[in-house]
Amino acid sequence: MKKLLFFLLFPILAFGQSITISVDYAGLINEPVQGETTPVTALEIGDEFYIDITVANSDNSIYKVTYGDIWFTFKNDAFEYLGVENPLSNNNWYTYQWPSTYIFHNSTTADVDDLYGQYFTDHYWEYVDDTASPHAPMHIRSQTAGEEIEGTVARLKFKYKQVPNGFNFSESVFLRKAYIRDNTLGHTFTDVKAFPNQTFDNVPPSTTVTAQFKVLFPETLTPSLFDGGLYTPDPNEENSWVQPVGALYENLSSTGTLDITQGFNRTDDFSVVINWDGYVVSQEEGVEDYVISFKEQYDEIVTVSDVVLAFKELANRGINMDESGNEFSAGIQFMNADVNGDGTFDDQDTYLMLAHVLDSDNNNLLGQDQYMVMASKFFSKADWDAITPENYSQYPNGTTLMNDLDSKDNTKLQFFFESAIT
Repeated sequence: MKKLLFFLLFPILAFGQSITISVDYAGLINEPVQGETTPVTALEIGDEFYIDITVANSDNSIYKVTYGDIWFTFKNDAFEYLGVENPLSNNNWYTYQWPSTYIFHNSTTADVDDLYGQYFTDHYWEYVDDTASPHAPMHIRSQTAGEEIEGTVARLKFKYKQVPNGFNFSESVFLRKAYIRDNTLGHTFTDVKAFPNQTFDNVPPSTTVTAQFKVLFPETLTPSLFDGGLYTPDPNEENSWVQPVGALYENLSSTGTLDITQGFNRTDDFSVVINWDGYVVSQEEGVEDYVISFKEQYDEIVTVSDVVLAFKELANRGINMDESGNEFSAGIQFMNADVNGDGTFDDQDTYLMLAHVLDSDNNNLLGQDQYMVMASKFFSKADWDAITPENYSQYPNGTTLMNDLDSKDNTKLQFFFESAIT
């Protein structure tokens, strides 16, 4: 009988003293429709809203939460603090907002969500210049002893400030540490966790920056056979580029587009690198996927008809041999035909083109995977449209995989870049 009683009691004894604290969006201070809560995703600059501090006690013991000393931080650049409301009728909260001159350093021995561990171990506040810390410390402490503190215990009021487009709203409100007690019985809760929400990170739609990149391909090329991604200069190595944190590298869509939002901002230098992939997903049953080499593709791009057209343009220069554009209809054709890149289209270029078509140039680079960098040129659509037979020699004509972006416009939210490949 004693053994049975022991096992019946054991599950109760195994429960920890569990307190959870959460920061939860609770609607606009003045809702436009009474009885309805505006979705958090609809919040905009200038809106005044509630953040609830919610305490839950799953201790399953005689102890009740009657005292709370809770610290968090909020982004002073993003929010204006408007005060606190007390949902519990007999409880008041002492609140104090510190200036944004402190950085909270997490304890090295406690998990970030262990609010008791953060409070009582080796966390510390570092005093810094106001520009070095975007977070303002916020302190709330209950003032009434005896009343149980559970559920929504404090309702903080904030207002979205005007911020630059693309402002980083991550961790706008962040629970840092907490000291929770039953003062009536003299008990301190040691299992205090941030759950389910330790942070509030909502981004108003009007401040979200997006970026799309599109390559304008000729009809003879399949965009999805190319891949690419967003790059930025490597701060540790000159003349080297790396992908920013979060940026993707993937195949272009069937229309030649890439979503480059991840990793993009309006302060750094960026370029989109486009390269040959050539991987073909077979649509035929029993036929495996395969790879088209760049040499195969290039041989289909530059053909004998291109050479014939180039010879005709060179030969048809009018009665005084001082005309141009009688066969070529666009300035970009002159740039492509200037094979040796000396700024002048002449017979040296046409013979180089002929040698390539006849495969007599002994150029083995075409068989290499990364040859595209030696054969491709990219121009912004604006430059592409501006190049004429008269001014083509004024534009850079080197081969590249890179497309430099003009991204430093703080008045824009949606960026769309177009580039033409040749």
